[in-house]
Amino acid sequence: MLVLAGLTLGLACRISNEDHCVHKSIDSDAWCAQSVPGQPFCSPCEAIDHGCVAARPDDEACPEYMPDSSSSTG
Repeated sequence: MLVLAGLTLGLACRISNEDHCVHKSIDSDAWCAQSVPGQPFCSPCEAIDHGCVAARPDDEACPEYMPDSSSSTG
Protein backbone atom coordinates (compact mmCIF):
# COMPACT_ATOMS: atom_id res chain seq x y z
CA MET A 1 0.00 0.00 0.00
CA LEU A 2 2.83 2.40 0.90
CA VAL A 3 4.59 1.68 -2.40
CA LEU A 4 1.40 2.45 -4.31
CA ALA A 5 1.01 5.77 -2.46
CA GLY A 6 4.62 6.69 -3.26
CA LEU A 7 4.16 5.80 -6.90
CA THR A 8 0.98 7.87 -7.08
CA LEU A 9 2.70 10.88 -5.52
CA GLY A 10 5.65 10.50 -7.86
CA LEU A 11 3.38 10.54 -10.87
CA ALA A 12 1.30 13.42 -9.56
CA CYS A 13 4.02 15.99 -10.24
CA ARG A 14 4.31 14.70 -13.81
CA ILE A 15 0.60 14.99 -14.64
CA SER A 16 -0.10 17.87 -17.01
CA ASN A 17 -1.65 20.91 -15.33
CA GLU A 18 -2.76 23.43 -17.95
CA ASP A 19 -2.86 26.16 -15.29
CA HIS A 20 0.85 25.68 -14.47
CA CYS A 21 3.34 28.40 -15.45
CA VAL A 22 5.31 26.04 -17.69
CA HIS A 23 2.24 25.96 -19.97
CA LYS A 24 1.49 29.70 -19.83
CA SER A 25 4.43 31.09 -21.78
CA ILE A 26 7.72 30.18 -23.42
CA ASP A 27 9.30 32.61 -20.93
CA SER A 28 7.66 31.09 -17.87
CA ASP A 29 9.82 32.97 -15.34
CA ALA A 30 8.74 36.25 -16.94
CA TRP A 31 5.11 35.10 -16.83
CA CYS A 32 5.44 34.43 -13.09
CA ALA A 33 7.15 37.78 -12.47
CA GLN A 34 4.27 39.57 -14.16
CA SER A 35 1.39 37.42 -12.87
CA VAL A 36 2.33 36.45 -9.31
CA PRO A 37 3.90 39.37 -7.38
CA GLY A 38 7.00 38.41 -5.42
CA GLN A 39 7.31 35.00 -7.09
CA PRO A 40 9.31 35.53 -10.29
CA PHE A 41 10.44 31.94 -10.95
CA CYS A 42 8.48 29.11 -12.57
CA SER A 43 9.20 25.80 -10.84
CA PRO A 44 8.09 22.62 -12.60
CA CYS A 45 8.41 20.98 -9.18
CA GLU A 46 5.69 23.08 -7.49
CA ALA A 47 1.96 23.21 -8.07
CA ILE A 48 0.79 26.00 -5.74
CA ASP A 49 0.43 29.52 -7.25
CA HIS A 50 0.64 28.16 -10.81
CA GLY A 51 4.13 26.84 -9.97
CA CYS A 52 5.52 30.32 -9.35
CA VAL A 53 8.01 30.58 -6.49
CA ALA A 54 10.01 33.36 -4.80
CA ALA A 55 13.47 31.75 -5.07
CA ARG A 56 15.10 30.24 -8.12
CA PRO A 57 14.59 26.45 -7.97
CA ASP A 58 17.66 24.54 -6.81
CA ASP A 59 19.33 22.44 -9.52
CA GLU A 60 19.54 19.37 -7.27
CA ALA A 61 16.04 19.61 -5.81
CA CYS A 62 14.39 20.47 -9.13
CA PRO A 63 16.56 19.40 -12.07
CA GLU A 64 13.64 20.01 -14.47
CA TYR A 65 13.91 23.80 -13.94
CA MET A 66 15.24 25.74 -16.91
CA PRO A 67 15.63 29.55 -16.68
CA ASP A 68 14.14 31.69 -19.42
CA SER A 69 16.38 32.17 -22.42
CA SER A 70 16.08 35.93 -21.93
CA SER A 71 17.01 35.83 -18.23
CA SER A 72 20.30 37.25 -17.06
CA THR A 73 22.21 36.44 -13.89
CA GLY A 74 23.71 39.92 -13.48
